[in-house]
Amino acid sequence: KGSASECTRSSVPAVMLRPPRRRDRSLPGKTYRTDGTVAFVVGLTHAGSSELEEAHQVATPRVRIGGPFSLIDHHGDAVTDETYRGRYLLIFFGFTHCKMVCPVALAKLSDSIELLGPVADEIQPLYITVDPERDSPAQMQQFLRDDYPRFVGLTGEPDEIDRVKSLYKVYAERADRDDDAEGYDDPHTAMTFLMGKDGEYVTH
Repeated sequence: KGSASECTRSSVPAVMLRPPRRRDRSLPGKTYRTDGTVAFVVGLTHAGSSELEEAHQVATPRVRIGGPFSLIDHHGDAVTDETYRGRYLLIFFGFTHCKMVCPVALAKLSDSIELLGPVADEIQPLYITVDPERDSPAQMQQFLRDDYPRFVGLTGEPDEIDRVKSLYKVYAERADRDDDAEGYDDPHTAMTFLMGKDGEYVTH
């Protein structure tokens, strides 16, 4: 789950500042402290892929979430939602100048995905910027490459980013900050979305 948050330490719940709990190797079950969406994936994939497919089939949000998009990935290549068909999408919105919320969330998600083992290859994590003016493909690549290598960063023209934000019901709005070297911050919805292999919403 998530909420609109400024990317500062004061806006992060204390539990988010703790690293995710690794699975206890001595137990046959599943012990995780992580993002709720990844916990959902971890639990179902350990139970079996058929249960994940079944959960996908019964997911029916009252408001449609997701839809077609056309953006640029951090390699500079044009991509659409169709580019990732056949894989689950784990989508998080943020920006590379984020000081706390985004790095913590990306670290938690990355660590949680690693717990999946081979199943992780069925999931493509996407990091969609809410700050396209500053987040060029090169900037996104530099931000993600070393610490969050499983993630693909997506950017694009401001109007297209606004359209994708609307598709996912994501709030983000520039806020002036005197204590920021860039002069502004981007408070935004800190929520993770899981989309099915067919591009349809599963959970968040």
